[in-house]
Amino acid sequence: MPVTGIQVFQVEGADSYSAETRLSSNGGGAFNWVAGLYYNHDDIRRERETQQSATPTTINRFFGEATNNSYAAFGEAEYAFDFGLKLLAGGRYTKEKKVYRAKRLTGSLAAPTTSYDTANSPGVFDDGIFTYRVGANWRFNENIFAFATLSTGFKAGAFQEQPSSAALARVPTDPERGTNYEIGLKTDWLDRRLRVNVSAFRMKYRDFQTAKVVPDATQGPTGTRVTVDSGDATIKGVETEVIIAPARWIDATVRYTYLDPYFTDFVQTSAFLADGSPVITNGAGNRLSRTPKNALAADLGLQTSEDADWGWLRAQVSMDYQSNIFDNNINDFKEYRKPRTLWDASLTYHLDDRFSVRVWGRNLTDKTYRIWQTGNAFYHYVQYGPPRQFGVTFNAALR
Repeated sequence: MPVTGIQVFQVEGADSYSAETRLSSNGGGAFNWVAGLYYNHDDIRRERETQQSATPTTINRFFGEATNNSYAAFGEAEYAFDFGLKLLAGGRYTKEKKVYRAKRLTGSLAAPTTSYDTANSPGVFDDGIFTYRVGANWRFNENIFAFATLSTGFKAGAFQEQPSSAALARVPTDPERGTNYEIGLKTDWLDRRLRVNVSAFRMKYRDFQTAKVVPDATQGPTGTRVTVDSGDATIKGVETEVIIAPARWIDATVRYTYLDPYFTDFVQTSAFLADGSPVITNGAGNRLSRTPKNALAADLGLQTSEDADWGWLRAQVSMDYQSNIFDNNINDFKEYRKPRTLWDASLTYHLDDRFSVRVWGRNLTDKTYRIWQTGNAFYHYVQYGPPRQFGVTFNAALR
């Protein structure tokens, strides 16, 4: 069903403060350690609304107030052997408590009604999780450094921004948990004119939370609902970096990343029928959204000597490539980004270490590309990247 337009309303305000204290060894021996405590408090207020009309006559606005408290105790120790091997181990216990109050206004703009208000009976997430890191590194010599780590992490449960009912407003998602294995090598060659770094990792991701606006026939022909699904995924990847500076006046950097991010278990709710029953799509084997399999970035710089009385010049050309991306986890090509390559360039005049002026150009080929999108059966919302741009930037460092 066509609509005359789409309006997205988002307002958010937050007050936050945190405190951390640490106690550590003096670093003078083979054994070193650090321990500490951490606290963070957030008060967040937000309003959300999406209208599928250029001139809406109704309201469907969501109000949320969240109070978050996070407490943590952590410690890590390492022991360095005299032949270059270093062992490390650490842990962190985090206690998260989130209280979420939600309200929804519906009906006409002139006389809206309160669909629900959970102010007196809010949703609560309250959980404590232990995470850890163990690893080893070996400095073979001044130019070769190898490392390996096993680490765990988590992301606390959250609440829906636009829940369709009071019951859903009170239900937090499960915490997301990850276990990551990583090995790597950092090397310098040719009297440090050439640097080559490479690392590989494998992450097991559990209870990955996805939020999606889907059609909801129980609310009429154009009705929608925000649904949250969870899944498990395995993400494998390789990251490389090569930096070469054969002379003082030229340098180049190339960074390449390969990702293999796929769901091992994922069931997504894609719609709700008129009787309220969900339509389920099996997404196991699909690629995670917003993850290019290949990414390449490169810079080439030319520079005059910094010893000249008049200052120095630096010219730089940059390239940024990403392979195709799905913006949804079902990989259905409705929310799809084609591969794209962006070119930038700049010329900077440095009067000295404090003052400089830079003339720059971005997206020189004026590439049209998407950076975000979402949609359902009734609309498709796309945000495009900036077009070709030129500008001048003045820099001054105050002493």
